Amino acid sequence: FDVEGLNDKEFDAISIMQDHVETSNVPIKDSTIQSSDPMQLEYEVWVALDTMIRLLTKLNPDQQIQVPIPTQMLGLIPKVPVTGSWPEGFALDEYASKLEREKALVGTSTKSPFVRVDDVTSTYPALRRAHRLSYVVWMLLESIIVEGTDPISKQTVLEMESISARLLAAKMQLDGINYALRLVSEQGPFEML
Repeated sequence: FDVEGLNDKEFDAISIMQDHVETSNVPIKDSTIQSSDPMQLEYEVWVALDTMIRLLTKLNPDQQIQVPIPTQMLGLIPKVPVTGSWPEGFALDEYASKLEREKALVGTSTKSPFVRVDDVTSTYPALRRAHRLSYVVWMLLESIIVEGTDPISKQTVLEMESISARLLAAKMQLDGINYALRLVSEQGPFEML
């Protein structure tokens, strides 16, 4: 293994995100990032994800088809967020609660009951839950491309050294997506090609 060509500089996720925002054509005016606390960022990512899902649903010309949300993600939604409650109209918690009430079976080849990590054990660390979200959110974000933005690469996400850096990057990416979706929503109904 030849390490000669490897960059030995410390990875600076915040600088990369600032460069990403500065060079992006999508303004991040609606960003509500208040903290570098991973628990607060986890809350903000969930709220931004909920906004994105609601905007995508609103823009969907076939209201019979729902926007799919990976159950692996829904299982990570905290029952009680860091703020004490979810904002009014927060739909993702209701989706997860519905899966719990209906004792839904999830999975592809083998089915298992849907569970939230908060229900598995009362001692499941909130920071571990936020850590898992900081990686799994990217499986959803990588499938959404917004014209005028440069998606953050999987490698960049993997090189981020903290939960906060990954959640901050996800929040900023979601803010860009939501901004673009709001613009499209304001333009009125459209037809699929």
